[in-house]
Amino acid sequence: MTPEPLFFENEAFALPAFRIFAFVDLPLADPAMKAAALRIMDLFLAVGGEQVAFVARSGGRIKTLKPEPVTPETLAETRGWLASDPLSWPSTLRFNGWPGAPLNIASPPHLRIEQGAHEALFQIELDAQAPGLVAFADAVGEVLADLPVICGAMGMGVYLPAAKSSLLGELPRIFPRYRCAIEVQPEQAAMGLRRDEGMAFYRMFPDLLPGIADIGWRTLLGREFTDRLPDLGGLDGAGGIEIRRQGLVTTVCAGPQPIWGDVNRAEDISTYREVARALAPVRMQRNYVLRWLFGSNHDDPEAVDRLEAWQDRLG
Repeated sequence: MTPEPLFFENEAFALPAFRIFAFVDLPLADPAMKAAALRIMDLFLAVGGEQVAFVARSGGRIKTLKPEPVTPETLAETRGWLASDPLSWPSTLRFNGWPGAPLNIASPPHLRIEQGAHEALFQIELDAQAPGLVAFADAVGEVLADLPVICGAMGMGVYLPAAKSSLLGELPRIFPRYRCAIEVQPEQAAMGLRRDEGMAFYRMFPDLLPGIADIGWRTLLGREFTDRLPDLGGLDGAGGIEIRRQGLVTTVCAGPQPIWGDVNRAEDISTYREVARALAPVRMQRNYVLRWLFGSNHDDPEAVDRLEAWQDRLG
């Protein structure tokens, strides 16, 4: 069963969705990234269809992120911008569904292609009940396979629109029932991918290692993380787990299709548990989770208990 939207003070702030995000160690200005961005955009539009209502972009010669209706003209302008603009940091492209009634919240389908300060990001959210999700994930995975992916995840989860980002601390919310839901938002994960010795945070924790934010139905790993793991060959085929090595990316697949891990329906999450166990050496560590992943909650005992329960939800 798909979770209900999440509410805060009687207003919806986050929605269930099928989610994909991937961090890439290549600038959007690179021709390979431009080609990948255009391909992912076209895959997204083909699945999102008429539900994709707005597009907004900024970066290069465009300084203000201004939503515009999706039309043939705005799509042509967006493709031209992706293909030709330098797309230096900060540059971002966003598509969203209609933010109208009944929940008055920007909704999936959502696409974000962004040049961050240190890496590029692809982020996608689709209706969790949309047809063809596995085929869509396969197609996106083929595009990502030719890129230097740092890490990423695919699976069912929670989409927090940018306009509701101040409510990040209300997450994680649904994990006690939906054990396999990806509630992590990429912005908070980015700081933990690599150590920045100039940050006071990392000076506080000299032994803290970079880590991946979460385990998904599919967990994407680049070389800097697979090099820290024991051989994953023994995991391949165990209980329905599949290891895919495509180009520069290793993908650990926890079963043939994504699940929510609904406790009330006794969904079997043993494959997710086994993947979580195998990837434990590269998962984000406690001090990062408490201070960054869902906002700074390390001074609140109740929040600490909740976040530790979230981190241990897959065993």
